[in-house]
Amino acid sequence: MRFILFDKIVSFEKGVGGVGVKNVTIGEDFFIKHYDRSPLMPEPLLIEAVAQVGGLIIAVSCGYKFSAIMAKIGNAKFYKPVRPGDQISLHIKIVSFNDYGSTIDGVAKVDG
Repeated sequence: MRFILFDKIVSFEKGVGGVGVKNVTIGEDFFIKHYDRSPLMPEPLLIEAVAQVGGLIIAVSCGYKFSAIMAKIGNAKFYKPVRPGDQISLHIKIVSFNDYGSTIDGVAKVDG
């Protein structure tokens, strides 16, 4: 994996969900020579951050019996850009969880 898009898990409840945190800094690889005057975190990387935290929560919930991959994005809306200095809270709720697949709801929040 090229980018690890979360810094830590701050809460976790097995089979239910959890919250991860990403502190966005100007030193991130995706800012280098990409947005010189107005650095913004690319929106697909926000989706990937949600997927990474959700994947970890699924993997830990099943005792690492399965690994998770993102297969479908049902709905994505972006309300404000993420800039260096922002802290992203990645809220994950497990909607369904079984041996055949899992579904999560994920929300990335900056300043609530």
